[in-house]
Amino acid sequence: MENVVLAYTAGIMDGEGYLGITCHAYYNAVRYVPRMSITNTDFDLIQWLMDNFGGTYSVNRKNASKYCYMWHIFETDKLCEFLEDIKPFVKLKHRQLELLLYFFSLGTGKPGTRIDPDLQMTRADLFFDMQLLNHKEMREV
Repeated sequence: MENVVLAYTAGIMDGEGYLGITCHAYYNAVRYVPRMSITNTDFDLIQWLMDNFGGTYSVNRKNASKYCYMWHIFETDKLCEFLEDIKPFVKLKHRQLELLLYFFSLGTGKPGTRIDPDLQMTRADLFFDMQLLNHKEMREV
């Protein structure tokens, strides 16, 4: 992929993107899930992102007259590759990007098995660190 495309995409991520970790409670367990999305009302931009990086999109109504499109990459390997590709060019969300890559480096564990308590505590710490970074009044720019 050309650097100009990666730099442009990093700018879109800085301005229109979300990098975070969500927390889901299931019965007596907690699951932390990494998330990346870019939201825009221009479907041509979303189509361009899918053409260049894959992924999928969802649609929401922003108001009565406009649709809002949200582009995602859910597959771990593809998401990691995307984040690594744009990493040198991301300026505003570089700390969130680094936290997500670290989250992925910890591994996902085996489906249907309990996660090691130390790993779960590390994931919880990353979740709270990400929450602080994603609140504008808490960030240093």
